[in-house]
Amino acid sequence: MTRIENIYERAFHELPEARADDEALGEEIREYLDTVSWPVKDREELEDLVFAGSSYGQHSGFISGFRYALSLVFEGLV
Repeated sequence: MTRIENIYERAFHELPEARADDEALGEEIREYLDTVSWPVKDREELEDLVFAGSSYGQHSGFISGFRYALSLVFEGLV
């Protein structure tokens, strides 16, 4: 795990605000899935895939944003 990933896991992901956002996103995903007819074996399988994708996206977005912020800071110091 990189240092940035460690910061995400320990600092950002554990914040009450982040947990509330995760729950709100989960509810939005459930509501959306209720409106779609999917040819999958199991609805739980589909939910697991969607939740895994959204978690990966959030994780990846945090790391990209962190790197961008550091680039701005370093650029400002030059």
